[in-house]
Amino acid sequence: MRKLMLFFLIFISACAIQPELVTDQSSAPPKATCSKTAAAELIRLQPVSGTLYRDSDEAAKVRVTIVSEKQLSDLVRLMDKPTISASNARVMATRYSVLAYQFALQGDCLKLEDYYQRALATNGDPSHAAWSNGWSKIAVLDYVGAVNVWAKSVPQPNGKPFWLAYSLAVAFQGAGEHELARAWWRAAVISNPALATKQDALRYFDHWRENEKTLLRQLIEQS
Repeated sequence: MRKLMLFFLIFISACAIQPELVTDQSSAPPKATCSKTAAAELIRLQPVSGTLYRDSDEAAKVRVTIVSEKQLSDLVRLMDKPTISASNARVMATRYSVLAYQFALQGDCLKLEDYYQRALATNGDPSHAAWSNGWSKIAVLDYVGAVNVWAKSVPQPNGKPFWLAYSLAVAFQGAGEHELARAWWRAAVISNPALATKQDALRYFDHWRENEKTLLRQLIEQS
C-alpha cells in the first residue's frame, strides 16, 4: 500500500511540473480575420523574367519557437516591462515578432498589430520583422497585406531571396490574383528543383499550416 501511495505521489508530482503546451495550430482553421488590406491597395508585383530566387536571407527564419503557455506568458511579461534594455535591438525585434505571430495564430488582431509595431520601432531587424509579419497576416487571412509587406520590404528589381517567389505565389493565390500567383509559382519552381512536382512541393512545405497547404494545392493544380 505504501509503495502504491508513493508511486501515486510521484506520478502527480510529475504531471504538475509538465508545462501546458501551446495548442497545435498546424491543422486548425484561422481563428480570426483581422481588418483586411483593401484589394485596391494590392501591389501587383511581377517576378523578374529569368530571375532565379535563390539568395540566402538570414532574416527569413524562425528564431524563437513558443512551445508552452508558460513560455508565452513569460515572454509577454519580459517584453512588456517599460525598463527593458534597448541594448540589443535585434533580439528585441525578434521577440516582438514572434509574439505578433503567436497572437495571430490565436486570432488576437490587436496584439498582433501591437507587437509588430513594437518590432518595427526597435529598428533592430526590419527585414525579419517584415518577413514574419507577412506570415502573421496570412494567418489572419489578410493576403493582400502579406503581399504588400513583402513587396515593400524586398528591394526591387534586384531582391532575389529564396523565399520570395513561393511566398508571394501563395499570398497572391489567397488574394484571388491567380495569374500573378501562377507567375510567381513558376519562378519558384524554376528557382528550386525541389518544387518540380506536386508531391515534391507538398513534401517541401510539409511544415506549413493546413490553410497554407490548401492554397498551395490549389495553386499547383491551376498551374
